[in-house]
Amino acid sequence: MSFIGELKKTGLAQIPDRLQVYEQLVAEAAPLFELRGKELEELNRDHAQNLMFYDLMLQEAKTIEEYLKLKMEETEGLIYRKYIESSARALGANDLKMYVRGDPEYVEANQILIDVAHIRKQLEAIVESMRTMGWSLSNIVKLRVGQLDHIVL
Repeated sequence: MSFIGELKKTGLAQIPDRLQVYEQLVAEAAPLFELRGKELEELNRDHAQNLMFYDLMLQEAKTIEEYLKLKMEETEGLIYRKYIESSARALGANDLKMYVRGDPEYVEANQILIDVAHIRKQLEAIVESMRTMGWSLSNIVKLRVGQLDHIVL
């Protein structure tokens, strides 16, 4: 079962733990970009696997973000209804919006959404950098092959 499937069953409590996993993966990505002292064959062999892994993590982070947006809309609707039903006086749209956005449950859900968006942006940067690195590796290989053609024996 996917992480999103588990989220539907257990709620938002797992997200902070998952964010720690993402933060660790982001921290572990820096050495993958160090090319100095490594063999070209090794770099090319590992590049596709690393790119696929971080792209999958990015897709998962995007899915979690979309799920959280839906949960925020649900939370906003429930809080909105609570204020409409429990208010002794009629509240205007702006008043309701301010009450909803100030509710601790809404604020907490919004903070989690912001954290997930931050991690998603970091993963996007890693994936884009890996794609650029793949382009560079491809050109390096082409240059090396080109040098072999011009050797005179």
